[in-house]
Amino acid sequence: ERNVWTAKQVEAEEDRTARIERESHRPDLFKQLVERLSRSGAKTTTLDYESEPSYQAHARDFARLRGINQLAEAAAGIGEGAGRRLAWLAEKRNELAKLWERASVALGFAIARERSIAYSDQRIEAPAREPADESRYLLAPVTRFARSAEEDARLAQLSSPAVKEREAALQRVLERIYRDPEAAMTKLHDLASASKTGSRALGDVMARSPEQLGLLRGSAALVDGGAARRERATAQKAVTEELVPLVRAHAVAFKRSAASFEIREERRRASMTLSVPALSERAMARLGEIEAVRAHGGADAYKKAFALASEDRAVVQEIKAASEALTARFGWSAFTEKTDTVAESNMADRLPEGMDPQKRAELKTLFESVRRFAGAQHQVERQDRSRIVAPAPYQSDAGNTLPSMLPAVTEFRQPVEDEARQRALDASHYRQQRVALGEIASRIWRDPAAVVAKMEDLLVKGFAAERIAAAMSDAPDAYGAVRGSGRMMDRHLATGRERREATEALPAAAAELRALGSAYAGAMEAQRQAVAEERRLMAIAIPGLSRPAQEALETLAAEANKNARGLNAMVGALDPKIREEFSAVSRALDARFGRNAIMRGEKDSTNRVPPAQREAFEAMRASLRVLQQSVRIDAGEKILSERRMRTINQARGLTR
Repeated sequence: ERNVWTAKQVEAEEDRTARIERESHRPDLFKQLVERLSRSGAKTTTLDYESEPSYQAHARDFARLRGINQLAEAAAGIGEGAGRRLAWLAEKRNELAKLWERASVALGFAIARERSIAYSDQRIEAPAREPADESRYLLAPVTRFARSAEEDARLAQLSSPAVKEREAALQRVLERIYRDPEAAMTKLHDLASASKTGSRALGDVMARSPEQLGLLRGSAALVDGGAARRERATAQKAVTEELVPLVRAHAVAFKRSAASFEIREERRRASMTLSVPALSERAMARLGEIEAVRAHGGADAYKKAFALASEDRAVVQEIKAASEALTARFGWSAFTEKTDTVAESNMADRLPEGMDPQKRAELKTLFESVRRFAGAQHQVERQDRSRIVAPAPYQSDAGNTLPSMLPAVTEFRQPVEDEARQRALDASHYRQQRVALGEIASRIWRDPAAVVAKMEDLLVKGFAAERIAAAMSDAPDAYGAVRGSGRMMDRHLATGRERREATEALPAAAAELRALGSAYAGAMEAQRQAVAEERRLMAIAIPGLSRPAQEALETLAAEANKNARGLNAMVGALDPKIREEFSAVSRALDARFGRNAIMRGEKDSTNRVPPAQREAFEAMRASLRVLQQSVRIDAGEKILSERRMRTINQARGLTR
């Protein structure tokens, strides 16, 4: 075997140092630091370099190149945002606690109301409408609607010309921002009508997240190309510069006009509860005849035909009743030659929904004929007040009875509760209590009128005054800004003294509020009974007179104007049937207006006549007074006759 030798090269220190320096990529600064730190003597630590400009510059460069500064800023921002969020949550927690205390008043009232209501799971069958009911009306009253009043008011607002004009301006901007501008417009209307925070908040929401209205044009992704990114940037710029101001203006205008459209919808529904009575076959025939004459002969021929048709008093009363019903439901200018834009809108909105177009056209033609006849009758009545006739609707179940002189009133524009509420708010003792509460409120709140109005609104809605007073004592700032300041630093200043005085006046305000609630409850109950009694009396019809009775009454009225003393002799010469008709009319007048109210000339008797009949009532008041006088004279003569007969019979008994 041969010996195997291994050799190992040993690198010298100098060679190794030179090699490391050649292969090293350290910066020149490192070599300088090594030389500096290698010197003997006092040396500084790393912490001493923190204040050196060169060290800070190198540290900033180190952090910038590796993104450490961005992470630090992001962490600081997240921490600051979390702190703000926690503070906001704490503030909202306190507000929620206060709101819960205030809501306990309404919650307790709702619980008490629900306990007083009995529920049943049994289905209630809606009564079927009978054909006889349909024959009573040209337009039946509408009391049920497919949508809520708020929804109908919103739809009417969206179709108004002002909203359409704003839509045109918004549409041009939305087309440059969204892929589906029509859907974006619909969502914008929903947000504008449903927003409770105000127009500025809605504009801020749109500026932060415009995607709520739909997909924006373009794209922010790199893979979609530069054209898509430029289109998205243009859309984002249009959102900030154009859409946000327009949205704020649209929301302001929408909220400002919402209340008027709600009031208009309430009026529309109240008007649709009024019916238009049907016409008899005779009245329809007369209308058809004079309209045919007008079509062939013109206006002059129509006047002659009207003069012949108006001799039938019953026909005139029926047509006037239908015309007054049209006025109450559609307005005074509807279906006339003076129809304007408002009347056209009322004519379209206050007809039943889903009506057949052919029937709608037929009714429009008929209503125009009724209006034309009523207008001609109005001209005749202005020229000759003796021709004034009270409107009386046709009664299909009345048979051959005479039309009423003053028909019964069974339909009213307002329910009993609404009219009683308006009268209660206008009652004198209630107004006095309201003024007293306003004086106390001026010492507590900065806007006492708004506070009193808010409390009155709660009373009208049915909240108990005791509950409102308790809530006011617990949280007076819930009804408005309280005078003065409650801060510790203002305690000894004028604002602090003003706050203490306001707090001390709270018990007095609570007492006045309870008195106001008691006054409102008493006035409401009294007015409810008064309105119900008035409507019960207005449902009493005043029967009509036959032609001989009318002529006799006209003769008596003329004689009473000339010589009142000669009325006794003329009453005694009346036919017994005419006396019976006079007695029936007098009894109806006493039942409706009060005992001898017409004969005494009481002015408040006009309150029991609807506005449509007041002109005719004033025209016939003198004749009705003579009628009641003749009835009283006849009754007095009967009493005297009975007394004379008793005296004669007694004398005969004594003679025998």
